[in-house]
Amino acid sequence: MKALNLEDQTTGFSVPVQEEDMNIIQILEKTAIIIQETHPIIQCIISNKPDELKRLLKKHDINGIYPCKELKDEVSPLIAAVAFQKESIFSFLLRKAANPNTRSRNRWAPLHWASFDKVPLFFVEKLLAAKADPNGAIDNEVIPTPVQAAAIYDRDDIAEALIGAGAVVTTFSLNCHQHDAYDEKVSKMLHRLASNGVQICSQIKVFVDLDIAIRRKRPEEVFQLFDHVMLQISPQVHLSVLDVILSVSGPNETEYRSKGIKWLKDNHKLNLYIEDAVKHFPNLSEAQPLVVRNLHFLFCTLAEIPNNVSLMLIPELLELLSTKKFNPNEQELFVVTLYVIAQKTKLKDDWNWDFIEKLSSIMFAFLCKDHSNTAMYAYGIFANLITTEHASRIFTSIGLTSVPEEILTSAEMRMDGYLKEGLRQLQKYLIHQSPASQDNKELLAHKKKKKKKRRKT
Repeated sequence: MKALNLEDQTTGFSVPVQEEDMNIIQILEKTAIIIQETHPIIQCIISNKPDELKRLLKKHDINGIYPCKELKDEVSPLIAAVAFQKESIFSFLLRKAANPNTRSRNRWAPLHWASFDKVPLFFVEKLLAAKADPNGAIDNEVIPTPVQAAAIYDRDDIAEALIGAGAVVTTFSLNCHQHDAYDEKVSKMLHRLASNGVQICSQIKVFVDLDIAIRRKRPEEVFQLFDHVMLQISPQVHLSVLDVILSVSGPNETEYRSKGIKWLKDNHKLNLYIEDAVKHFPNLSEAQPLVVRNLHFLFCTLAEIPNNVSLMLIPELLELLSTKKFNPNEQELFVVTLYVIAQKTKLKDDWNWDFIEKLSSIMFAFLCKDHSNTAMYAYGIFANLITTEHASRIFTSIGLTSVPEEILTSAEMRMDGYLKEGLRQLQKYLIHQSPASQDNKELLAHKKKKKKKRRKT
């Protein structure tokens, strides 16, 4: 492989490229690594001297990275064996437990190097069998994945193997003039694989094409193109086409959101969308807050939320809050969404004690959030439980006796009339139900009886 090291101050990465590919690949390193010589370990691999390599590895780390003038990078022995296609040395290194995820100084993993140029598929298959991360063990969104590298080099065979091993296929996140060209190559590769019978690619290509369309086309064009697959679920990230559309950010985000919600209502797909969201919650991983945000926007447009939707969704949100760590903003989003559900579910007859007890116990933990928005909306949830038959039992069980003045004041400063009125009603209810209030009533009743007795005498 003839490697060149081009320099681009915009992207900040480097990749081995052939001269004829210079107009396609410019993923380059801001701070170029100047390599003056090749380390003896790497030279042994280039020269195919396995015995000399074994001797040197007795004194050197098999997973260390060493200078390689030919690749203009510092690479591990395993990377060198892949890049220079030394099959016997490559197999030897894997038998000796060489780490298939060790990256070079320029942050390329062995699978990246296997995706470049004409490296045989054998290397990819062996790396994957050795538990190499099919996504390249990258820790930065800007670095292309091995499957993206395979698309650039038209290595459909390698891309198919990577996707079969679980590689996630996305458009490029690079901000450079070649961005559109990279995305087109990924899309065309997926279409080729789909037409050749790789079933999963026929689903993945929808989402890659969607990302490209959102970047290039107007919202109305996007809806026309994807109207027939709006609720299709990605087999890799478990988001629907509509989830992606509702979460678009930037100048057109309001238009995308309003058109997406209108599509759900016009096509009578509200319940189906919510059911699918709940069903795929366990698989969403880091995308869970994104879907909850979409549901929150949707619920805010409804006059009433059906009881069956509440019974289906609330337990899922509570499970997430109690079992996963979310940042404060995400916690607030979850609690506010629960508040909207509780406020807009008019009929709570099926909210039994076990259901309400779990909701109350988890929300109680958020009441002490230093009078934050999260705490205010947690109190708002309790305000919407007053009308349930278990209200008195709820507040007794958790020891809730009043709403802090700071929370009431914060609510009064907001435009949310339902929240303000709800917290006022909760405060009245708690004061009315408090033991001190009951004691006062009993004392007043006792005094009245004494006065009546005195009048009679």
